[in-house]
Order: sequence, then C-alpha cells, then structure tokens
Amino acid sequence: MTSDSRLQEDWVYLQKVAVRGFRAAAGEEIVCEFPGRFSLLAGANNAGKSTVADSLYLAHPRTFPHVPRPTVATLGAALPREIDVTYAFSADTDEGPVGQRLQRTAMPAPVWTRELERNLGRVRARTVGAEPEEYESLRLIYLPAYRNPLDELARREAQVLIELFRAEQQARNGHRNLVDLRARAQRLLEALTRTGLIEAVEQRVRGHLTALSSGVSHQFAFIGGQVVDDAYLARVLEVLLGTVDDRAFAQRLEVSGLGYVNLLHIAITLAAIPDLTTPRSETPGSDDGEPAEELSEDERQTVRSKPATTIVLAVVLGLWHALLAGLGIRAAHEEVVLLNRQHALVRANLAVCAELIEALRT
Repeated sequence: MTSDSRLQEDWVYLQKVAVRGFRAAAGEEIVCEFPGRFSLLAGANNAGKSTVADSLYLAHPRTFPHVPRPTVATLGAALPREIDVTYAFSADTDEGPVGQRLQRTAMPAPVWTRELERNLGRVRARTVGAEPEEYESLRLIYLPAYRNPLDELARREAQVLIELFRAEQQARNGHRNLVDLRARAQRLLEALTRTGLIEAVEQRVRGHLTALSSGVSHQFAFIGGQVVDDAYLARVLEVLLGTVDDRAFAQRLEVSGLGYVNLLHIAITLAAIPDLTTPRSETPGSDDGEPAEELSEDERQTVRSKPATTIVLAVVLGLWHALLAGLGIRAAHEEVVLLNRQHALVRANLAVCAELIEALRT
C-alpha cells in the first residue's frame, strides 16, 4: 500500500491505554483496548472505568477543560506508576490533519508513556523518553461528570460528617453540641505537641527568636495545635470505603469506585434522617436551643402506621436539596427537623405522599 492510498483510507484513533500504580490499577495493571474511533466503556462498580478516564486525562499534555489533578492518595504504594498510550491508524475515509501529517512523513501513529509522581499533594505526569511525532498536536477533550459525589463527601471543607455527628448527638442526648468530641481532639493535639521532636524544634525556634527580639522586647515561640472547633473536625475527619470489613484496609474516596461512592452518598443521606417512630424520653432541642414541639398521640400513631411514607418524604426532600440546592446533608436534616416541629408545608407533603403510596399499593 502506498503512502497516497493510506492517506485516503486510514484514520488515527486511540487504540489502547495501560495503567499501573494508579487508582484501581494500584495493585494490578489495567489494560483497555478500544475497538475503533467510537467506543463505550461499561463495567461493574470498581472495575476501573474512572481509572481509565482519569488516566487518559493525565496522559495527554494538551487537555480541555483544565480540571484539578487527582490527589496523591490515588497513587499506588509500589512502583511503577505509569500510563501507556497507544494510537493507531484504522481503515476509514477523510483522515484528520494529525494523521495526514504523520502519513506524509511515513511516521507511525503516536505511542508514549507518562510516569506519575507526587507534586505538592497532587499527581503530576511526566513523559518518559523521547516525545513522539505530533505529540503536542493531540488534544484531549475531557468532560467529567458534572455532579461528583466526591465534591460533597471528600472535600476538606465538607460538613457532612459534622452534621451526622450533630444528628446523632441530638438523638442520644437531646442537643447538637459537639463539645465532648472537640475536647477529646484538643487533648490529642496537646499530647502531640509534647513529643520530643516537636519540643526540640520549638526550642530551636525559640532560641533564634530570643536573639532576634532581645534588643526590643523578648518574644517566645511555641508550637501548638490548631483551634479545635467544628471546622477543624471537618478538616481532620473523613469518610472511608473498604472492600472488606477491616478498618486497616479502608481507602480514601478518591481511590474507591465512583458507583460505590454514589451509594455511600445515599447511605449518608439516609443516616441523617432521625427515626421518628421511636418514642423519646426527652424532647430533643433545636439548633438554637429551643425545644421542639411534641407530637400528639394521634400524630405519633399516624407516623408509626406509615413509616415508609415518612422515610420516602425525608429522602426526597434531602436528595432534592443535596442535588439541586447544593446544601448537602444539612438540608436533609433541617427538613426532617421541620417535620418534627409540625411544619405545615411538610405535613401537607406528607399527606400527598401518603395518598400516592396508597394509590400505588392499590
């Protein structure tokens, strides 16, 4: 076949990607071969679909749009951490400009490897060896899911866990104050600052500061923990996922399958819904310290007779706010608090949901 005939019959396309030491490929290599110019990637949860997609983004030097690079938690513990990309020509018509330039110079389709490394807490990719011809001309358009549950569950400023702690505190003790949890964290930080290594660094800094400030007014340096408030708890605690029931094997959400993270998001939403069918010996308080109104016996009986209706309403309200208003679990909890306070609108919705469920049953 001559170069001119190939120019009319071949189209360059992404043929294969091999991933090692990244996300789902941390322990075993993942190889994905694409049959042609158009491919659909399908698989079970945690099979590696997101791994392949993120690897393609890291493997290409020119991408659009720019999205945040994955955190170093996605890297495997052992080397190598690499991504192999293979392009190929396939029989088709009207070859694109990149393929035309390659064929005019009798060059093969691009093949390269990029090594993954740590860089300020994020993953950075570096090309191994010589860059192939037309390497810089390839453009990757990467459009990840608009709604990513990781944004709501794994961000350092996420308040999901704090709201769950407050809801549990409300259920157990009738208030939402996390003073006991903050006090324990404070003691842990104080114990940490008394270790020999930290004390030694503190003394070195103090010595230099004393010399620098002696001519003016003595100042003394200390190394202490941060202010322990609810925002601190949100930064240092996070939700983990494990494939086995052993905390030692739990992984950060960035490494877990996106499908299971979605299920975790729903599970957390359900966990934030209090059990209104259980009688309470003391009246739970609200966020501002005001006690909530008690349900009458007839109202309690109505709730007991339709627990599924209550759960359906709470889940719908919670997911509505989490998905559309972006308020997360707190919105779900607040709606349930309104239900507990005999909010007129929620009661009306409850009646409508009851009628709908009854219609479905019949």
